[in-house]
Amino acid sequence: MTADGEPLVAVEHLEHHFPMRGGVLFDREVARVRAVDDVTLAIAAGETVGLVGESGCGKTTLCRNLLRLLEPTGGSVRFGGRDITHLGRRELRPLRREMQMVFQDPYASLNPRRRVGQIVGDPIRSLGEASGREQVRARVQELLERVGLSPEHYNRYPYEFSGGQRQRIGLARALALQPRLIVADEPVSALDVSIQAQIINLLDELQEDLGLTYLFVAHDLGVVRHVSDRVAVMYLGKLMEVAPAAQLYGRPVHPYTVALLSAIPIPDPRANARRERIVLEGDVPSPIDPPSGCRFHPRCPRATEVCALVEPPLVDYGEGRLAACHHPVNVDAGEIAAAAISPASPADAGEVMPTKS
Repeated sequence: MTADGEPLVAVEHLEHHFPMRGGVLFDREVARVRAVDDVTLAIAAGETVGLVGESGCGKTTLCRNLLRLLEPTGGSVRFGGRDITHLGRRELRPLRREMQMVFQDPYASLNPRRRVGQIVGDPIRSLGEASGREQVRARVQELLERVGLSPEHYNRYPYEFSGGQRQRIGLARALALQPRLIVADEPVSALDVSIQAQIINLLDELQEDLGLTYLFVAHDLGVVRHVSDRVAVMYLGKLMEVAPAAQLYGRPVHPYTVALLSAIPIPDPRANARRERIVLEGDVPSPIDPPSGCRFHPRCPRATEVCALVEPPLVDYGEGRLAACHHPVNVDAGEIAAAAISPASPADAGEVMPTKS
């Protein structure tokens, strides 16, 4: 939380719909892609929230709305207690120092025609305090050392580096302005497993040293488990479940979360053979025409008639567990009754900040 008790980042009832145009001149809207649909989530200062879900579920769109790289269709975005939903470009400029992004593809996110010193130094020159060439150079070399590279890499081009080294360059660029929040959009998905571990360990070290706040986006729940304080699960533009990492992996509430966890590989082949693997039937519905009621009901093994008719609210089941499901798993009758008495409020999505194991 910030000094006044507010979460560092809070989105409430956030929506982002991409219009699809048709007609002879493509001048009229014929449909909308509901990429993000009524999402409420908060992130406390110093916390790491993992955001997981299948490809196309709206994770990246949510991140770009949170950073105001995209204009939200509806809802609100607050940063440090300030509503930034409708700020103009000039008003947003000072805030760019405080929130940065690490992109998924380390091969596409770095300009191949610019040297590393220019790539990392550009934010410092445009928004930072260092003015002279030598000041910028010293700061860039310090950042390269901070992320495990050599100051001698200052004059090299991105093509001279491996994927893991390029991601370190992207991380150095994100750290250049000493941000409070870093959104890491699948930062290790394009890397080898051994390199993934190095980048994750580096993120942990930087958070401990610099007091960073992370929104860590991934589709690999095995990776998210090692870095996150809390985990939010998205499906078709909606939040299905939000919980502390230990609770989500130990006692998942939503059937979709259970199915995702059943797909995580286990190193022990005997244990892997004994466990129940849940295979979801059918394909993910189109975000242009999402199902009525619960978005997950066409593929859910526990779905009943009410699931197709009524959209479930995000309900608090205690211990920081929030889930949007009519037929939750791993909860007893007492927990369900307590949740019915005191349903979750928007602030509940950001109140719990346990320590990573």
